[in-house]
Amino acid sequence: MVAAGSVSIAWHHDHECPQIYPALDVSEKGARIEVSCLMPEGLTGRAIGHEPSGVCIDRPAMVVWCRAVRDDRGFLRHYEAGIRFF
Repeated sequence: MVAAGSVSIAWHHDHECPQIYPALDVSEKGARIEVSCLMPEGLTGRAIGHEPSGVCIDRPAMVVWCRAVRDDRGFLRHYEAGIRFF
């Protein structure tokens, strides 16, 4: 398991413009990433790589869950999404 860094993903709806997301944790089966908006379950794309390790992932990926992260006063901070690699 790689602990942190960032993961780049090219989503199928916009595959020519990969997005880079802060990675909270990454394993060979998937990743938990921090995102600024709610991501729909089932969204598919291709995980490209992990930085700073330089690991090339190059595998199909899908959002399997997404949840809001709130502070102790209940205000929305960001979202976390679970990404599964295939």
